[in-house]
Amino acid sequence: MKKKMLLMMLSITVCIALIGGATMAWFTNKAELDANAFTAGTVEISADGGVVSNNEKIENVNPGDCFKLEWDIENVGTKKIQLRAIINAKWIDTDEVKFSEDNILILPQKGSKWVFYQPEDKKGPNKPIYAYYLGGPIDGTYGKEEGEENDIANLELVLYFDGERTTNKYQGASFEIDVDFEAVQASNGAPSAVWGNDGWDAVNDSEYEFLYENWKLVEEDEIDLDSIACYGDKEDPEDPEEPEDPEDPEDPEDPEDPEDPEEPEVPANIASFTFTRNYKTVFVTENRRTVAKYQIYGEIKEAKDENGNNFTGKKDISLEVRRSILEGNGVMTAGQQDVEFTDGKASYSILFDHPISNFSHYSMTIDGVTVTKY
Repeated sequence: MKKKMLLMMLSITVCIALIGGATMAWFTNKAELDANAFTAGTVEISADGGVVSNNEKIENVNPGDCFKLEWDIENVGTKKIQLRAIINAKWIDTDEVKFSEDNILILPQKGSKWVFYQPEDKKGPNKPIYAYYLGGPIDGTYGKEEGEENDIANLELVLYFDGERTTNKYQGASFEIDVDFEAVQASNGAPSAVWGNDGWDAVNDSEYEFLYENWKLVEEDEIDLDSIACYGDKEDPEDPEEPEDPEDPEDPEDPEDPEDPEEPEVPANIASFTFTRNYKTVFVTENRRTVAKYQIYGEIKEAKDENGNNFTGKKDISLEVRRSILEGNGVMTAGQQDVEFTDGKASYSILFDHPISNFSHYSMTIDGVTVTKY
């Protein structure tokens, strides 16, 4: 019997200039029920958005303008899903003028969990952009308590019209950006099976980076993304406050005799401690791309000095993760952190670049004292 993978698609269009509004529709798909009592899950999403910043300028776009476009995608089906968007952007040609999209730049908002992808033979601003959500899977309704809210993923795009490349021929022209949302069940390898050839496998590689190949604003003009006003949620600078009039200086007081400096206290060394450890995968943004990191966190307990007293104060800790025999012996990675102890207790959290497993050995060192967990 062939496996049936549940897939959901939803399309939204936003028009700049002669805008008529945003439209949306969604379709659901259910697997047939057999005679037994098993019920197929559902993959179903709804989207609310197309919200445009600078909405008052949407019919009066100027060279150098930028806009933030935002959607909320809600998982209203029962199953966990992975999510992607397919973005198409174009100027509307007229009988007299054929427009180029080389004057635009589209990018996910800074710090976003969305990553762009374009196939090797279809790169550039006039080609489809596949945007994958790497913050998933997004939980479905199955197992939620009555009244509990559905899980939502937010997509925020930045749309920029370059000042120099948006020449006089664009006056009065209309621009359209169309977004199709697709969802697929997160289980049983469905995302790779359905989207693997369209970039899903590529963007989940920790070394992946979207380089904007054939985008002239990036390759030729070498635009600085941080110079785009909408990128990174920049706020308008506030007007500086006027300086107050200086007060008349008071007569200086006679200096007091300096006191003898106190001898600095030498912090006690930690002689013994225990610690717990947990780990999880987190996503962070580095150099305009989202990458996976591996977080080790937990509690340090019963930290005592040489006199058996609970330690209070700051200490530098180091955590070394060593591969097990099953994975190949050797130090895999290590990290450090300053932590604050109170009455023998402290919390810690350290990010690592390499995957962590249940089979790894963890060694924490404080003041030369090492405790190892297997």
